[in-house]
Amino acid sequence: LVRATADCSRKPRAKLIDMPGKNKGKKKRDQSGPDVHHHLDLLSPPDPAKMMEMLSSLGERGSEELMKHALEMTMSHTYKTNDERREAWRQRRQHNLELMRSSMPKISTTQQWDVKPATSTKLSVSELIPMSIKELEVGTTHRGRILEGRIVEDPMFMASAAFMLEDAAGDLVEVAVYNVPGASWPVTEKVFPKGRTLAIREPYYKVRGDGSLGIRVDDPAEVVDSVMPASPSALRERGNAPFH
Repeated sequence: LVRATADCSRKPRAKLIDMPGKNKGKKKRDQSGPDVHHHLDLLSPPDPAKMMEMLSSLGERGSEELMKHALEMTMSHTYKTNDERREAWRQRRQHNLELMRSSMPKISTTQQWDVKPATSTKLSVSELIPMSIKELEVGTTHRGRILEGRIVEDPMFMASAAFMLEDAAGDLVEVAVYNVPGASWPVTEKVFPKGRTLAIREPYYKVRGDGSLGIRVDDPAEVVDSVMPASPSALRERGNAPFH
């Protein structure tokens, strides 16, 4: 499916970036060999007409198999409890960590066409109104709002610095921060350690490339230190303060 969508336009739709791994600075005999991190940056969304044409060419059986796979991907991100979500995070982190430590080539993707829309206005942190994770709306940049929470699991790194955030109400959301200076697994663990309290300015909540939901941050400066409210009632009081 990825290959089909990448070939459905004459214009370049993706950019391949080779990111050095553990053998940084050493001469490589083969650019596709061990410790090379291949990163695919998708520059534009798939053409809907070409997608429908590709789906039609699969036939009934092929279409059923593709829809089954899509459903399985969606269900893999559906958790009944926070404990299930946190356990899934730990398993995924361990898998990614083992992959990064192995000699296998690493491949990651991002969607450059689906980033947080730019804004010409910059409000100070004190001007932003606190919000909860339950208030997040898919496909929305929450202008004038700020989300506070605590990192409750060890972070991970692939194409971005990623961590799991818990708000005062105990709800969870995954966050991916791009363009962190010197981005790597060690830097991610140093900048976003488990237990850190922080706030995300005007969070952008979206459907990610794997079908799951999460917050995407393209400017690391939008992640600031914060003292998380002790309870949902304290969060409400802080949010209502500007209207008193």
